Amino acid sequence: MLKPALVLAFGALIAATAHAQVYKWRDADGRLHFGDQPPPGVTATQMRGGPARAPAAAEITDEASVEDETSDDAQAATAPPPAAPQESATTQPSAAEAAEAMRAEREKAQAAKAQAAAEREREQMLAENCQRARNQLTALEGGQRIARFNEKGEREVLDDAARAQEISRMREFIDANCSGR
Repeated sequence: MLKPALVLAFGALIAATAHAQVYKWRDADGRLHFGDQPPPGVTATQMRGGPARAPAAAEITDEASVEDETSDDAQAATAPPPAAPQESATTQPSAAEAAEAMRAEREKAQAAKAQAAAEREREQMLAENCQRARNQLTALEGGQRIARFNEKGEREVLDDAARAQEISRMREFIDANCSGR
């Protein structure tokens, strides 16, 4: 008996949040905002169904995306006139220049992020290779029998000369690549 009542109460709560009202308005800078409560003193219009892809409090700053997301009629009806520029037009970048600058910054940040990820991956692989080389050197110096497969696919055990050569090769690798790792 308690379980159906709990399910019914939960369903009513979900339905109430699904029918929440969403408003859109422009701030003093002319930026379009969406939210469940517009700030006082701002002309806001109620949206049908809310924004299609963003949370209710999302802020859209790119002028090109504003034009894509709102129709020209709705934009003209709800938008207050843009504030008069404080500085001359030559000192303020245009919307296209600002969008281009933001895009360039985003691309630069993504490139730096990708480069850092590649560097971390390279460092991790090098650390793993260093650990393998140290383990191999320990096994070689400890006198364990080491066998390898030759070109014919036959198994052969390292003799003393091959062991000394392999120890030398492992030490060179460790000295060259594993300092501080």
